[in-house]
This record gives sequence, C-alpha cells and structure tokens, in this order.
Amino acid sequence: MINFLFNNFINAIILTNAIYDHHSKSSPQFSSWRDIVDLTLIILVILHILYCLIFRAGFGPCNRCLLLLSEWFTRRLQQQQQQQQQQQQQQQQQHEEKEQFQKQIQILQ
Repeated sequence: MINFLFNNFINAIILTNAIYDHHSKSSPQFSSWRDIVDLTLIILVILHILYCLIFRAGFGPCNRCLLLLSEWFTRRLQQQQQQQQQQQQQQQQQHEEKEQFQKQIQILQ
C-alpha cells in the first residue's frame, strides 16, 4: 500500500511538471471567439478602472486629451441634431402653409 501511494505521488509530480513544461513553452493562441471575447472584456475592465482612477480624480491634462479625442464625435452629433431641427422646422412650415391655404379656401367658399 505504501508502494502504491508513493508511486501515485511520483506520477502526480511527473504529470504536473509535464503540464507546466508544455504550457510554459507554448505561446498563447487566440484561435477561438471565446478567447477574443475574454481578452476584449479584460481590456475594457482595465480601461474602465483606469478611467475611474485618472479621469474622475480631476486630472486636468487627461480630461483635455479625452475632450480632444472625442471632439470629432461631438461635432458629428451636433450636425445630426442640426439636420433634425431643420427637418422639423421645414415640416412645421409646410404644415402651417397647408393650414393657411385651407383657411383661405374656406373663406372663399
């Protein structure tokens, strides 16, 4: 029985060393979509932690960099909002003109 336990212990050590050697020699392979999703989520969590530590602490230069990087996005949003407002104004004008025309027709009748 002692011989059995001793042999199993040695086999476990040999197996552990073999697994360690195999994984230490091979580089990481991101071949499956799970690996890519995991890596992406880890990066997002790290970036969020950095954001909370740096930007929310009121570090001025980082806030300026963030504003400069996001400036193009805000310009695009402003242009879209202006276009929507112009479309709404045109629709209102057309509706008002239509109502005025209908009133004039009613007056003539």
